[in-house]
Amino acid sequence: MTRPPNFDGLSLDPGKWKMGLCGSSGGVVTLARTVWVPGHRWDRRKAVEAVLATAERLPGYGRDVRWTLEKPQVYPGAGVAVKKDTQELRDLVDALVAELRPLGHRVVTYEPRKWKGQIPKPAHHRRVLEALSPAERDLVHGACDLEPAARLDIMDAVGLELFALKRVGRGGRRKP
Repeated sequence: MTRPPNFDGLSLDPGKWKMGLCGSSGGVVTLARTVWVPGHRWDRRKAVEAVLATAERLPGYGRDVRWTLEKPQVYPGAGVAVKKDTQELRDLVDALVAELRPLGHRVVTYEPRKWKGQIPKPAHHRRVLEALSPAERDLVHGACDLEPAARLDIMDAVGLELFALKRVGRGGRRKP
């Protein structure tokens, strides 16, 4: 039996009820999955606990992992409810940073405009898939097939991890 690789990096696309999580080892995507927040009423503490518990259960997860988190941004013209939800997700990211750094992890946050740019999701996700090896693509497709409701979250986490690894640039453009 082979031992699972230790994770060098984990990237998280935060959400209130479901989040995309992508992991890599040696520059290769080795994990794509969903983090679900349990319960009927969302709160930040439950969301933080869901992320940390999911990470702790990953074979090969240890200390000194580079975490890359998307920090949602408020867009001009957004309605009051969208602004409130976005602020709650920003607060979630801040809470995760506050939990992860004392554990010895390196944490980087990016607003979507820094790593995704303004490219539409379908085009961005196509670029992300094109940047993956066949084995990585199979892994990501398998995760998306297992959790179809979380496909967009998983794909964003994979794109964020590829950006953190410098395998793609802003908007999912391939690096030369």
